[in-house]
Amino acid sequence: MKFVVYFICLCSNLIGLAQSYHLKIIDPVICFDYNQNMLIVIEDSTYQIQISLTSKKAIKKPLKWDGQVSFNELRTQYVPLSEQGSPMYFVDHGCGWVLELRNDSIVRIDQSFHHQNQYGGAFFMYEGEPHIFGGYGLFSYKNLITRFDLISGQWYLAENQSKLNMVTMEPFTISKKGFNVLMTKNKDKTNHYTEVWNYSFKTKKWNYIGSANKVSGLNFVTDVKRWNNLFYSRNNVFEVDFEKQQVAKYVVFPTNTLLGIKKFKNYFVLYKQLIQHFPENRSCILEIVQSDKMKDKYFKKKYSFNIHKSNTGASMVSILLGLIGIIVMVTLILFKFRKRTKKTRDLSGSVQELLNYWISKERYQIELSEVNDFVNMDQPSIDTLKKRRESLLKQFVEELAIKYGLSRKDIYLNDNHPSDRRMKVLVLSDILVKKIKKEN
Repeated sequence: MKFVVYFICLCSNLIGLAQSYHLKIIDPVICFDYNQNMLIVIEDSTYQIQISLTSKKAIKKPLKWDGQVSFNELRTQYVPLSEQGSPMYFVDHGCGWVLELRNDSIVRIDQSFHHQNQYGGAFFMYEGEPHIFGGYGLFSYKNLITRFDLISGQWYLAENQSKLNMVTMEPFTISKKGFNVLMTKNKDKTNHYTEVWNYSFKTKKWNYIGSANKVSGLNFVTDVKRWNNLFYSRNNVFEVDFEKQQVAKYVVFPTNTLLGIKKFKNYFVLYKQLIQHFPENRSCILEIVQSDKMKDKYFKKKYSFNIHKSNTGASMVSILLGLIGIIVMVTLILFKFRKRTKKTRDLSGSVQELLNYWISKERYQIELSEVNDFVNMDQPSIDTLKKRRESLLKQFVEELAIKYGLSRKDIYLNDNHPSDRRMKVLVLSDILVKKIKKEN
């Protein structure tokens, strides 16, 4: 009977143009199952609420937990991530641990640790893998991209050549063109988000799109919140559309009740604070609004990016300068075949240590067992030791391939031990050794 009453209160409660649900806490975990077109709400450690966006029906189902994480930790320390075809993931908000929602259970699936290095970064899914861009940690802002490898359960550096300003909390989207982000020139509160950049996952390059108009309220502030391309504070919400190059502003009422907002497919999901004074109690209203209804209910104003780069006149001086630039470019291209530009990309600490050791060995070769010394910090089991060794070698190959512009097969070779063919010997490739010597 208690469940029936709760179910009736939860479902079929229409307010205005939205479907609304009353939740008992102000900070529930809200995520989305794209495969079933279903909103997942976790407001208690014992159950999950599944809300179908097709039928608008809500079903309460039991929930089990991995013993390594609690409900409170999930609410405060993890970022939900999902996309079409992928499971539901929860990623450590500083990078590290990764959890997965499997039917009625939340389980840990990583072989990592709490990195504490990318707080406030842009968390997103790409080709089925969680990624993080930027963030803050260890007393510095970051502009790197890390990715979670589902096979090894480890995080790897995916991109670290960006010359962008260190970032955190910027509006962003993932599209067919890649990763789009709207940035400030620095972290001063007076600076607006005006710099538009795009990262192509195919070419592995960043492209500066241009400078956009300033939008009042769309600037770096300490109390701002961000969910993908939604940027909000108090009752103002900005939706950044990189494809149409425009920003829509919404004003949510009642004033100062907005706790959070997300968007899944063509639905906005808002959760607003509900205060009951006698007796005093704080809960929230979950409001699901279709995109077109969102405009009818909360839309305030639309701004155009008006993106512009450096002006190029058609005067004779400009034409002359252009011809000179072409001549210089052709000259540089001719020299490019003789001398390649030196690449400067930092290696992670463990990879750098292994490289220093490896390059110091005679004939640049080591036995496979020697790699154990770099991952045997806590005397793990043999299986764990093998997994760590494989992960370190994989990270070694990926980072050096990126740093020196080589294919992964050109980093090192496998060979048999000269005195015992049962043992493996790893030999750095000649092409890699030459590049390292040339760099030094």
